[in-house]
Amino acid sequence: VAAFAEDAELVFEGIPVGPFAGRESIGEAYAKQPPDDEIVLLDDDGTYAWAKEPETPAGRMLLTERDGEIAHLRIRYDR
Repeated sequence: VAAFAEDAELVFEGIPVGPFAGRESIGEAYAKQPPDDEIVLLDDDGTYAWAKEPETPAGRMLLTERDGEIAHLRIRYDR
């Protein structure tokens, strides 16, 4: 959570969660419902897979950086 800017936004597409605005809100969301798997980045365009199925693309992560912090993170679930 420390990597997020104070006014960051986290948006999920394909699942009914969020959006979350602000570092505190993002931190609370992850504390209440932490991820249950790790991701593996498959290429430079943000395509990722779940570590449990590392060869099966699961979606894309689109990140916008500002001053060395995450300003906006959009996570799209394709399956």
